[in-house]
Amino acid sequence: MTVLAWAVAFACTLALETPVYVLGLRRLVGARRAALWSVALNLLTHPLAWALTRAWSWPRFGAVEAGVWLFESAGLLALLRFRGSRTTPIARALVLALTANALSAGFGLLI
Repeated sequence: MTVLAWAVAFACTLALETPVYVLGLRRLVGARRAALWSVALNLLTHPLAWALTRAWSWPRFGAVEAGVWLFESAGLLALLRFRGSRTTPIARALVLALTANALSAGFGLLI
């Protein structure tokens, strides 16, 4: 796959995941910071996930997506703890990251 193919996939991922993160985090950190955090998390996870899923198999896809979900959940927890938030439990971070990643992974499987 080319860099252009990755860039298109990355843009689609951001278009799908960023609204989820903004909706889930805007009251706690503001919409702009939530959008920037979405971009940052995806910059950290998407290139490696893209590279690892090029050799396609269901077990590999599932393992990579689970890893991305857990990494992004940990990133959300770090953001919220750094911001001093005590209102967002671990479960909320897990559900938010799962929702965002399930949406983009599901869309990716459809196209």
